[in-house]
Amino acid sequence: MGQGFLMDTNAVIDYCGGKLPDAAMQKMHGITDSGFNISAVIKIEVLGFNGPPGDMQKLESLLSLADLHYIDDAVIQKPSNCVNQRK
Repeated sequence: MGQGFLMDTNAVIDYCGGKLPDAAMQKMHGITDSGFNISAVIKIEVLGFNGPPGDMQKLESLLSLADLHYIDDAVIQKPSNCVNQRK
């Protein structure tokens, strides 16, 4: 994965909707200006959000700026392997 932050679905949606506190909005401006990452799952979740048309346009524009990372079965299995090792 490249440099930068891996964005969360809710962070992306709330940022585009202007629903974050001022300090968080400023931080997100810096993150989105300097480059950020999303997974294919995040993109699917964000595009599945049923927001107002204006918000959806902002979301699509923001997603187009992200470095998109696809996941495979090996990546999907990692979290469950970690959980199973703790049991």
